[in-house]
Amino acid sequence: SAQCTIEKTQICAEKFNDENKNGAKDGNEAVISDWEIELKTFGQCNAQDEWADMVVYSSQGKKKDGTAVIPERSNATSTLSIAENDTLDGHFYSLGFGDATTTGVIILKFDNFILNQAGDDIEIFEATNEPYPDEKADVFVSQDGKEWLKAKTITKDATIDISNASSDLEWIQYVKIVDVTDKSIHDEGADGFDLDGVRAIHCGSGFNSVKKIKTGQDGKACFDDIEAGIYRVEEIMQDGWLNSTPVFQDIDLKAFDEIDVRFGNYEKEEAVNMIWLNEFVADPVGSDSQDGLLGEWVEIYYVGDVSMDLNGYNVK
Repeated sequence: SAQCTIEKTQICAEKFNDENKNGAKDGNEAVISDWEIELKTFGQCNAQDEWADMVVYSSQGKKKDGTAVIPERSNATSTLSIAENDTLDGHFYSLGFGDATTTGVIILKFDNFILNQAGDDIEIFEATNEPYPDEKADVFVSQDGKEWLKAKTITKDATIDISNASSDLEWIQYVKIVDVTDKSIHDEGADGFDLDGVRAIHCGSGFNSVKKIKTGQDGKACFDDIEAGIYRVEEIMQDGWLNSTPVFQDIDLKAFDEIDVRFGNYEKEEAVNMIWLNEFVADPVGSDSQDGLLGEWVEIYYVGDVSMDLNGYNVK
């Protein structure tokens, strides 16, 4: 007789007592039962909520002739909300010709999330009257606005797949656009890439709870027979414990995937009426202190609230 294997789509979370606090399950470290794990997924964006919401940073370059871009093309907030998709001054922001790093740059943030799903995820609108020489920009993506990955070099209007930057990015909230136009092909009045708007093709709002499960005697909480999609698996922190691994993990779950994640925790060590310094201050004065000489930062650990001044020196 023939045997058949039933494939399932599943996420299992395992809790363990990370006694050595190294973020990995080692040797005989025990599992933890009766710990609540929550599965979340993105909600649907409302109509018109798929557009960029905030200008985090902008630094305009110059026109090709070295003069300033006209004021009507210098309002960075014109890149927010729905793109007008025209070339009227005041409806777009000209990046200008910059140094391709700190000038000719704009960074936009989304209140919602741009999800990394099948196909292209981001759409960029550029304002150009045809025929016109190409205007180009490098596009970078980020989850936190600090760590950036290049996704694509675009010419005028374009769509972008986040996976071009990294397939490990389940979502992003920041888009950086940097002018890299070849100004040699433009006239003296040219002012670089003209950004009209940025839209999330795959837009997700805040996380919605799917289900909560407590870990069993094997330390596992398994979410079975769930649909493919982007999920967040999150442990619900308990009093008296600290985490040695992130409290949540984001997963791009494909059909028939069986994904295992681990959460490490260790019991908090209570210190009553006790203050201790993590780093001894060998030289008690510094550039951050009042006398302007060299010194060091200090970390202070205390059970409860404390306010103190170490002779005017900065305390981290």
